[in-house]
Amino acid sequence: MRPSKCRLLSTEAILPGLILFLFDLLDTNGVRIIKTSKTITLKEHLTMYASMMIRDLFRSVPIARDEILDQLTERIFSSTVTKSAIFIDQLTILIQSEPAASFRNYFAKFKGRLDHMIYMTPVISLEFLKSIKPLLKYDSVYKDNLITTLKKSIYQR
Repeated sequence: MRPSKCRLLSTEAILPGLILFLFDLLDTNGVRIIKTSKTITLKEHLTMYASMMIRDLFRSVPIARDEILDQLTERIFSSTVTKSAIFIDQLTILIQSEPAASFRNYFAKFKGRLDHMIYMTPVISLEFLKSIKPLLKYDSVYKDNLITTLKKSIYQR
């Protein structure tokens, strides 16, 4: 059932628990989906369904957006390389499927976490930058902060 069709999801009381459950599913069973001709495993099915539910919640329930972005940000920066990549994939899906206006508050909250990017592995940092690239043209202050952080990271290493 799609979140937009379910009246139960319109209540604010159930959303935080549902969002946390979906992210825990990705955290526990999440695998990166690679397009191949092989049979899809159970873990890949779980990843796809959890990802679709998160995307549909983000799209159809505006009050869930902040919580979803908070969970993504927290898990991108605090997870292992493999898990961070799964959450970066989820962020990429959201950014590609939604208008930039949906991420209006994202930059303000995320600015404080930019300094943590210095400690990410180069591969994860690059994937993260690729995922947020479409949003950079909408917020010049965030772009400037990102450039400053990248300069710091050059001198840190």
